[in-house]
Parts: sequence; structure tokens; C-alpha cells
Amino acid sequence: MNVVARFWQAGIGVLRQPSLHREALFLAAATITSGLGSLIYWKLITLRFTPEMVGLISAAIASTVFISGLSNLGLTAGLARFLPQQEAGLKFGLIRITISISQAMGLVMGFVFLFGKNLWAPNIIPPQAGPVYVIIFMVLLLATIQMNTNTAVIQSQRRTPYLLLQSVIINIVQITGGALVGVSLGVSGILLTYTLPILVVAVGFYFALPWLAHFAGATPVIIASQFKDLLRYSFNTQIFGTFWQLPAFIFPLMTLAKLGAEASARLALTWYAYNFLTIIPNAIVVALLVDGAHEPDRLPHRLWEALCTNLVILTPMVILIACFSPWLLGFFGVSYVPAAPLLQLMAISVLPISVNGLFITRWRIRKQMLTLNIFTAFLIFVSILLPYLLIPQFGLNGIGWGWLTGQTVFALAVIPKIIRERWPAAKGIVA
Repeated sequence: MNVVARFWQAGIGVLRQPSLHREALFLAAATITSGLGSLIYWKLITLRFTPEMVGLISAAIASTVFISGLSNLGLTAGLARFLPQQEAGLKFGLIRITISISQAMGLVMGFVFLFGKNLWAPNIIPPQAGPVYVIIFMVLLLATIQMNTNTAVIQSQRRTPYLLLQSVIINIVQITGGALVGVSLGVSGILLTYTLPILVVAVGFYFALPWLAHFAGATPVIIASQFKDLLRYSFNTQIFGTFWQLPAFIFPLMTLAKLGAEASARLALTWYAYNFLTIIPNAIVVALLVDGAHEPDRLPHRLWEALCTNLVILTPMVILIACFSPWLLGFFGVSYVPAAPLLQLMAISVLPISVNGLFITRWRIRKQMLTLNIFTAFLIFVSILLPYLLIPQFGLNGIGWGWLTGQTVFALAVIPKIIRERWPAAKGIVA
């Protein structure tokens, strides 16, 4: 009993003290909670709405996610890097100016996207949807931008347990809305149930930021030189983030244009399952980024440790998802089962993606931003071009084959580099 008590106390102590493992654990827990909530929410939606309607909503949501990433100009990533060393007034100043710039950019880019939709996304607004749908779309965009800023501040202060709380609140409100929304409300009703919980947490955590980031009662201060450094770092990070988010934005629109709304709905649910698998590598990447900023000399060792952890955890998960993909998609309805081969390909692709993500992070830690952006641009270009070329021959599965092929080729190229950095003596052995 004493052994159990000591083990319990040690575990509680680890969870209370900020550390690499604690932050990765809570980041993963928050994302898993969010993923499970999304699974239930979309199950409720697919029970009462057609695949075409689900496909249209999924494309709209993907668009808001992409535009929100562009709108913050990389400043959220800059906050995560710059806030920890700042005093209360400087924290307040950097957070305030980030919110002001990102919200203004969100308004401008949102309207530009909607006014130019006939050029790049002619089907993004359903014909039967009225102005209410457009208003909800814009609210979702601005709320997502604010939630991203809140998340960056919370991560920078190593208070990731609150991200888990955020996910729980979103799930409760979202699932409730998904259960109550009436079919008569159509696509506007679906988008409203998705938007409302994000709006709730965006506003709620905004008012909690002074307490979470320890600047309550402070006067905002902005030092021009520091803000220039933040902008410089953020701009380069924004380029990287834009490239990295392109597939999630382009694939739904590509599918909608070439294969129709029903295929877009199948892709959307497959992408949700795929995102669930990326929870672990994404959490480890964030934890590695924070840890590497504190101990850059330990980066080769930490990188190898993170890579091994990824593969050990992901391999059985990938096998399970690949084997049970027909049943997983069948949970949403028989019309989604034909996308099982796509889910199998996307699941396997998580393994090389985890390698590439960790390798790219080493450049972010070392601030080698030009190399980072060139590599990422080429990687994403190839991984989007191949699906585009393969869709006419393989249909929806062409996205999976192209994505898997592009990511695997790059992963095989960077693994020897990771090994050589971890064990310098292996330079003559591993070419």
C-alpha cells in the first residue's frame, strides 16, 4: 500500500510541475478529448443530414481554419516563443497587439475570400443558404482566430491543463447542439452548432488571459525592438505554417470540385480520423519545440527520443485504424464505407509525417527559417501535386496514394540525417 501511495504521489507531482512530459501529456489529452467529441458530434450530424450537406459544411470549416492560420501572420507562434521571458506589462502589450492585428486581418481576409469565392471555391456557400450562413461563417472565423491566440498564450505559460478544460467545454456544447439541431435549419443550423462552442471558449478564455498569463492589473507596454524581433520570427513561422496547412485547405476544395459533395463528405470524415492519429506526433513536436528552446545542446538526443516515442506509440495505432477502417467509417453510415481504403492510406502516412515533422522542428528551434521554409514548401508541393495527378485515375484514393508517397520519400531522405546527428560516429556508416 505504501508503494502504491508513493507511486500515486510521484505521479501527481509530475502532473503538477511544468515539464516536457507533462506538457506533451496534457496537449495529447486535450486533442484526444477534442477528437472523441468531434467523433460523437459528426455521428449525430450524419444521422440526420445528407452526405452532400456534410461535405459542404466540412469544406467551409476547412476554409475558416486555413484563413485563421493566415490571419494571425504567425504571431501566435511568436507569442509561444517570446512571452515566457517577458514581464507582465510586456506580455500584456504583445498579447493585445497580436489580438488586434489578427482580428483585423481575419475580417479583411474573410470578406476577400467570400467576395472572391466564385474564383477559388464556387460551391463553398450552398445555394439555399442565406445571409445568416455568411454571418455564422465570419463569426466562426473570428472566434477560431481568438481561440488560437488564447491557446498560444496558455502554451507559452505551460498551463496546458486549461487546454484540456477548453476541449471539454467545446465537446459539451458541440454535442448538445448536434443532438438538438433540427433538420429544418439545414446547413446554417449545422454550422451554428459547430461555431457556438468555439465562440464560447474564445470569449471565455480571452477574459481569463490576464490571470492565466500573470499580467492582471498591468499596463500594456510595447518595446519597438522586441516587437520587430517578434514580427521577424512570426513572419518566417507564418510562411512555414501556411505551407503546412495547405493540404487541409486544398484537399476538400479539390475533392468538391473534381468528385462532388458526397466524396468531399467522405474525405472530411476520413480526415477527422487521420487527425486523431496525428495527436501524438503533434503533441510531441510542440513539447520538443519548447524543450529545445530551453536546452538546445540536447536537441539531437531529444529528437531521437521523440522519434522513437512516436514510432512506438503510433505503429500499433496505425495498424488498428487500418484494419478496422470499414467499421470506423461505417459508424457514420454505409455511404462512408467506400472511403475505407483512403483512411488506410492516410493512417499509414502518419508514420513518415511524424518523422518529417520532428526533422522540421529542429530548424525551428535553431531559427534556420530559410532552410525550414524551402524544405517545407517543396515537401507540401510534392504532396499536393501527386494527389492532384492521381485523382483522375484512382478517384478519392488518389489523395491517399499521393499524400503517402510524397511524405514517405522525404522521410526516407531525412532519417539518415537524424541518425548522424544523434551519433556523430555514424557519419561514415550512414550515408
